[in-house]
Amino acid sequence: MSGAIGIFIPEFPSQTHVFFWREVTALRAMGRTVRLFSTARPPASECKHRFRDEASAGTDYVFPPGPAAIWSILRHPLGVIRALGYVLAIEGITLTDRLKALAFVVCAAELAARARRHGVAHMHGH
Repeated sequence: MSGAIGIFIPEFPSQTHVFFWREVTALRAMGRTVRLFSTARPPASECKHRFRDEASAGTDYVFPPGPAAIWSILRHPLGVIRALGYVLAIEGITLTDRLKALAFVVCAAELAARARRHGVAHMHGH
């Protein structure tokens, strides 16, 4: 496989994320380019491991989304329409949860834009 491997981990780094850091370290030792992505930066108190600062500094956070998300949405309107259709078709959720899911579409656009910018060929989501 050519290109970078992306690893998407919610609220990384946290106390239980040492496994992910070991995985990233092993992949990099094998010569792979690995890019870390996360939903949002957790409070520093959530992770007491020594890797915390290095991991935080090397992670792209997709919330809050920035201008890259808007550009990604404009460049890929059909994908956005499919995502919106999926969110609108979810059954049995509250209006609040549906609005949150719609907001996640914007964060997903941010993730896609950043992954493209970093040459990610494969995204591993946790």
